[in-house]
Amino acid sequence: MKLYQLLFEEKTKEPKLTSKTATIDEVQKYFNHFHLSRKFLGEPTFTFTPRIPPEPFIDNQGNVIEDDFTKRISLDADIEDARDAIKDYGATYYYVYATQQDKNIYDIETNMPNCPKNPPKEYGDKFNMVKWLRKNEPQELPRIKKEKGFTYNLAPSNLAPEIKKQFKGCVPDSNETHEEWSLKPLTMIFIGTIGETNQEVQLSKDGASIMGL
Repeated sequence: MKLYQLLFEEKTKEPKLTSKTATIDEVQKYFNHFHLSRKFLGEPTFTFTPRIPPEPFIDNQGNVIEDDFTKRISLDADIEDARDAIKDYGATYYYVYATQQDKNIYDIETNMPNCPKNPPKEYGDKFNMVKWLRKNEPQELPRIKKEKGFTYNLAPSNLAPEIKKQFKGCVPDSNETHEEWSLKPLTMIFIGTIGETNQEVQLSKDGASIMGL
């Protein structure tokens, strides 16, 4: 199961929405990148701060296989991809934050060829940390066993530095979610809400204004 990054903030109040709506395709003509939240973070804007994901992707043995040491803000150029990435949390609707900025935003999917792999198997959501370590870094599990007394709850962040760096920028399902990162604080506009299956965004005043509605 994908345990995807969410930025949890203290819920303050409900947003002010207009009666205007726009389709996902229409919204994406005006904004370049989106972040969907299960909680309302404020309006008209909210400044996101890069953070380490609280629940990174794990393999079938419960070991973390995603970069869990690089602070970032997770974004998507497509609202549906962003929604799919967090649908495991079971929310019925989401608060949509958007930006027209392109600067300092990185496409993580393009980094996948650089991530750890066991040829001919590529890095992805079937990656297994213990199997990879046994084959490629056989000294690491004995080292961890000696230091910690166990070899479960593994994560890139607690591997030896030269092994850890191989996981930098690696997210196992980024070829499906097309995840993007900002490594710097990013102020985004609250543009409205969307349901778990809806194709339209219920627009905020600012979202409607930017779109000329």
